Amino acid sequence: MKKKSIKRVLSMVVGTAMLLSLIPATVLADDPLPSVRYVDSNGQYQTCSSYSVVDATDNEWETGWYVVESNDTKKVGFQDRIEINGDVKLILNDTTVLHALRGIHVSPGNRLTIYGRSIDLQDPTGGGPGGTLVASTAPNEYDYAAIGGNAREKNGTITICSGRVSAESGDTGAAGIGTGNYTDRQDYLADTTGYGNDPMGGTITICKAYVAARGGYNAAAIGGGDYADAQGVMVKGGTVRAIGNANKQQTKADDGLIGAAAIGGGREGCLTMFGMNGGDVIAASCGIGSGVGDGYGASRTSFRNRAIGVSGGSLLSISSWGTAAMMGGKGQDMSKFHNSVVEVYDAGKISYLDVDGWVEKSETVERVVTLDISEYKNHNLIYIEPCDHAEHTFVCDASSHTEKCATCRTSFGTEKHHFLDNSVCEVCGYEVPVVFGVQPYLTGRITLSYFFVLSDTMKNDPNAYVSFTSSGKSWKTKFKDAEYLTDDHAFRIDVPVDAMNLADSIVINVFNGNNEKQALVSRSGQNYADTGFSYSIKEYAEHINANGTYGDLATAIYNYGAMVCKYFKKSYGAWEPYMSELAQVTEEDLAPYALSTNGKSNRPDCITRTTICVSFDSDNTLRITYYLNNASDIENLTFTLDGQPFTPKKLSDKAYAIDVENIAAPDLDVPHTFVVSDSVKTYTIEASAMSYALTSIKSGNDKRANLGKAFYLYNQAANAFFATQSNETEY
Repeated sequence: MKKKSIKRVLSMVVGTAMLLSLIPATVLADDPLPSVRYVDSNGQYQTCSSYSVVDATDNEWETGWYVVESNDTKKVGFQDRIEINGDVKLILNDTTVLHALRGIHVSPGNRLTIYGRSIDLQDPTGGGPGGTLVASTAPNEYDYAAIGGNAREKNGTITICSGRVSAESGDTGAAGIGTGNYTDRQDYLADTTGYGNDPMGGTITICKAYVAARGGYNAAAIGGGDYADAQGVMVKGGTVRAIGNANKQQTKADDGLIGAAAIGGGREGCLTMFGMNGGDVIAASCGIGSGVGDGYGASRTSFRNRAIGVSGGSLLSISSWGTAAMMGGKGQDMSKFHNSVVEVYDAGKISYLDVDGWVEKSETVERVVTLDISEYKNHNLIYIEPCDHAEHTFVCDASSHTEKCATCRTSFGTEKHHFLDNSVCEVCGYEVPVVFGVQPYLTGRITLSYFFVLSDTMKNDPNAYVSFTSSGKSWKTKFKDAEYLTDDHAFRIDVPVDAMNLADSIVINVFNGNNEKQALVSRSGQNYADTGFSYSIKEYAEHINANGTYGDLATAIYNYGAMVCKYFKKSYGAWEPYMSELAQVTEEDLAPYALSTNGKSNRPDCITRTTICVSFDSDNTLRITYYLNNASDIENLTFTLDGQPFTPKKLSDKAYAIDVENIAAPDLDVPHTFVVSDSVKTYTIEASAMSYALTSIKSGNDKRANLGKAFYLYNQAANAFFATQSNETEY
C-alpha cells in the first residue's frame, strides 16, 4: 500500500460521502412505467410490474413495492420522516434522487430492501447510475438514525441490494444506518425489544450497491448509535465508505469521549458480527473506536468466537490513536480478545500500518488467518487486500486433486484424476502405481478383460501381480506373464466367466513384488485400494440397462444368468429373472432352429443313440454325443465337424462327443454340421445351440423351458446389439 496520511484517507472518504448529499433532485414525468427493472441481491436483473409510485405526500409505507418514478415532474423530497411498516421494497428508478430529509424509520420487526436499476453504477443500459437515496436527520432530531431506529430504539432489517445510498446522521448520537441514540449503556441494555419472526432481525446487508454512511457523535456509520451494539453487518459486494464519529475527528488532546467504531458498536457498544465476501470497504473512525469492531469502552467478559470474517474483497480498517484498527476500542482489556476473533479468507496480503500510513508489517497469508487482536492493538490501520489468484497449485492424493491458489490457498474445487495412456494424471501430473479399466466381452466366451497401466516402478518389478477372488476361489497373475498392448501401453488379463457365475463378483487387488498392496485407481479417478475393485457380468448388465440404450441385451443377460442359476444351482440367489419377458417366447419362435438329420436309417448300426446339449458350466459349448454298442466300435467310425475331420472327445468307453466350443453370443443360432460314418452308412446332423433351446422348450419341464427361452432371448438381443454397437464399457 502506498504511503499516505490518515488525514488524507479520511478526507477522501468524507468527500465521497458529501458528494452524494449534493446530487440534485431530478424532474420527472407523471405516467408510470408498466414494469421496472432492478438488480437483485445476486446481481441479476429482475422486473417489477406491481408497485406503488412514491409520493412525497405519503410517508407511511406498508408492505409491498415502491418505485421512485424517473418522469415525475415534482421534486421527490420528503419533509417528514418515512415510516416503514412491514416488508417494504424500494426501487430507485434511473437517475432519480430521493431525498429523505428526516430519514427513514425502520424499527425492529420491519424490513426495508433497496434496489437500483443497474449492476454497474455507470451502466448506460440501466438508464443511468441506478438511482440515489439521500437520507439525513433534522438538527433537532439528534436521536434518530438516518436509516433505522428512532431515539432509544434498535433498527429493523435493512438490505441495500443495489443503487446509491447516502446516510448521514449529522450531529446526532445515532448511526447513519442502524440504531438510534441511547442515554447510557444501561438504557440500551434495558431495551429488550425483539425482532419477531425475522431470522435476520436487525441485520444490515449491502450487496451490489454504493453506500456512503456517516455516524454522529459517538455513533457508528453502520451499526450502533451511542451506547448501542451492532446486531450484524454483512457486505457481499459493492462499495462502502463508512465514517464513525463523523462530526468530530479525534486528536491526541481529546478526553476520549468520542468513541464509536465506523462499522460496529457505538460508544461502549459491541459488534456482534461482521462478514464480508466481496466488495471494497473503507471503514474509518474519527474517534477512538475501531474501524470495524467495538466502540470506546465496550465491555466483554471474553470473545473467543469469530466476530469478523472476511472471505473476499478489500477492506481498509482505520482507527485513531491508541486504538486497534479492528475489533477493540480504546479502554478495552485486549486480552479478552485473544484467539479467533478475526478470520480472513482468500486474502493475498494483510498490511499493518501506523497512524501516518507507514507500513510496519506486510505479510502474504494462507487460506484462513486468525488475527490475534491483542498482538496488533497498536496498529491503527489494517489493510486486507484481495488475492488475485494468479498462480495455482494442486494438492493430490491417489484418487483426486484439489486446485488451490498458490498464495492464499483458496480452493477452486476437487475432482478425480484423469488418465489417458499412462499412470500420470493429465491435469495435475500426479502419478499413481496402477491405473486400470475393465471391459466385458461377449464376442466369444463371456469374459471380463482387465487393462492395467503401470508406473515405471511397477512395470519393472518382475514379481508384481494381480490377485483375483471369485466364487470361493483365488488366483493371481504376474504382470510379466500378461499380454502387453504396445499401442495402449497397458497389460491385459482376461478372466472367462461361466454362465452359472454371471452374478458372482470378481474382486481384484494389485501388489508389488514385496506383497504390498498398491493404490488401484480407475481411469475416472476412483481409488479402490482399500476394498479392491469388485465387478461382475450382472453389474455390467445393470450398467447398460441403466444407460437406457441397451435395455434388451441387459434384460436378456439378466434372464440368461438367472435361469442358468435356477436350473443348475436350484436358486436365483439375489438375481430374479424378468418372467414377463420369458412368457413372450413361444415354440414357434424357435422352430426355424430345429435339429435336422438325414434319417436314423443312415446312422451306423453300432450307434445306439445321439443327444444334444449345451454346456453352461464352462462356456457356450454345443455338444453332440454318440453312444456305442461296444467300446471297440469307435475304431470303425470317422467324424467330421463342418466338413473338417474331427477327433471326438471320449466321455466313457461307450460315449464320445463332438464339441463346438466357445460360441460367441451372436453365433448361438449358427448351425453346424456333424457327420459320423462307418464303411456302410453316413449319419448327418445339423444343429445350433438354439436347437438345444428348442428341445428345452419342448421338454415339458418348466425350469428347463425357461432356460431355453432365456437362451434364445440372449442370442436375439446379442445379434441386435452387435449389429450396430460396441460392447465396451469403462470404469
